[in-house]
Amino acid sequence: MDIQSKKSFQQDSQNDSPKENDDSSIDSSDNSLQMLGRFSDVAMLAADWFWEMDKNLRFTYQSERFESITGIKISDVIGKTREEAFAGLIDDVEKWQELGKHLLQQNEYSMVWALKLKDGSKRILRTNGKPFYDDSGVFQGYRGVGSDITESVRINEALEASEARFRDFAETAADWFWEQDANLRYTYVTEPFVGKKYNINRDMIGKTREELFPDIDFNTPNWQYLL
Repeated sequence: MDIQSKKSFQQDSQNDSPKENDDSSIDSSDNSLQMLGRFSDVAMLAADWFWEMDKNLRFTYQSERFESITGIKISDVIGKTREEAFAGLIDDVEKWQELGKHLLQQNEYSMVWALKLKDGSKRILRTNGKPFYDDSGVFQGYRGVGSDITESVRINEALEASEARFRDFAETAADWFWEQDANLRYTYVTEPFVGKKYNINRDMIGKTREELFPDIDFNTPNWQYLL
């Protein structure tokens, strides 16, 4: 209930109801507004901005941070479809078209996509949308949130590249590379060791060295030293 409607409600109530009922109604309205505020605060912890579309899939709302993240003025988006609002700024056209199918089918969705900025850089965004309906069950549009995940994606890519470099270095510095779990069973062995004698998944992974090499006496001091 907005401020104006709450005031009108109070005036009507003074003529027809005891005063204590007025106070109860006001308290209920205030509590509802406070609850809405709390939900908004919690939602913003998990997202950077809110957005809304009408039943014709045209944007009716974008919260403030949309503009600072995308570089697109909110006024340039309101009243437009996503195709009109982001024309020429999307890399993965097929993914964008797939999203269009979800919207037409009124499906809830989550999508990661790249947005081209005016300076030539890109922002990696995640948007989530959920359809909403009126009391009669008639589709009214979509509400959702958006998040800028550019930095987290770059960090993950850097970690993957670092792991790849380490793996290349390890395999270059030795003839083979292997790993065992807490039970001393092999979880990873590189191809150079395996050669033509063993199939990694069938013959090695999940087995101990004693199971793999029954002809070797692992009770000698040199082998025991490794335990």
